[in-house]
Formats: sequence, structure tokens, C-alpha cells
Amino acid sequence: MATLALAGAQPAQAIVFWDEVTLYLTHATYNPGNTVDTTFYFGSRPAVDLSSFDFTLTWDNALATPVASGPGSVAEWTAALSSKGNASYGQAGPQVIKGGWTADPLGGSASFISTSYSNLKWAVFAFETSPALNVPFVVSIELTNIKDSTGDVMDLGSGFINWATITPVPEPAGWAGLLCGLAMLTRLRNTARS
Repeated sequence: MATLALAGAQPAQAIVFWDEVTLYLTHATYNPGNTVDTTFYFGSRPAVDLSSFDFTLTWDNALATPVASGPGSVAEWTAALSSKGNASYGQAGPQVIKGGWTADPLGGSASFISTSYSNLKWAVFAFETSPALNVPFVVSIELTNIKDSTGDVMDLGSGFINWATITPVPEPAGWAGLLCGLAMLTRLRNTARS
């Protein structure tokens, strides 16, 4: 996910703003048994370069698991962050991944991550879903200890958190049942009127 550290994106939905930082995950739908992506957008107030932050990625259903490597994995995101400093991550409990990033002190300003509300950084997190998973699950990401280029902790030291609901696509049988139900309600309404 080199895009987080190296590229910007223009989001297509509303953004949640705090005094100094904005971040959110996009909602998504999935077919049980397939992989689903949620996109993480992150930005800070204009003219701020970041020198470090910690992150916590969580999800609330054991039948969904983040992909181990490759596109959309935390490993890929960490590798992208490593190009500008020191990054690490690891399992921190059931359905919890924690990690962090710190700019390379010998890299000078080139190691900082420049971001602003108008030039959000982004990364894609991919989750594999079990064929047995047919309910929505929630993915959340929290950033803590966000420091600017001077090493000062940015506003709200307790961190910034946002989440997205990942929803299963209804099966064809489910759509058919819904349509039959609506047809029956329409028929009952018309019968009651006559």
C-alpha cells in the first residue's frame, strides 16, 4: 500500500474532521467466501508533516481474516511505510493487529509523511471471508501518538478512530423472497382498499 505514504486520493464520500486529523474507512459489500476491500483515508491539517504514529486495526468477526500478504495486506502497507522510516506490525490478540511507524532520523525531511485534508493518503485493507459468514462485520482503525515533524503529539493524544461496516450481498434467493413479500403486501393493500 505504497499509496498511503506516496500518493494522494480524492475521496467520494463525506469526511469526518477533527481539529487536526481526519481519517475514515469506506463501507463495502462482499460475497461470502470472497475477498473484500475497505479503503483507509488519512489526512492532517495543511502544512503538517508527520514523523510517527501508532495504529490498531480490529475486526469483530473471526470468520473474516485480513489477507496475509500481497495487495491490501497490512504487510504491504507496512512495507510501503518502511520506505520512509521504521515500520512494524503484529498480531496483538484475537482480531487485533497493532503496529507503528517512525520516520528515519537520518533521512531528514524526506522521511516525513506529508499529508493534508486536500491531499489524503490512502491504503486498502483486504479481508478474506468464510463461506459461512453471511452477516455484516465491522472493521476499525485507530491512530495514536501521531507526531508532527517537530516531534510534538498532535491534538487528542488518545487517538483517532473510525470504522466501516462490511455487508454481505443478498443471495438471489433472498432477493426473490423480498420481491415476493413486497408483491404480497401490495396485493393485501389493494384488497383492503376495495
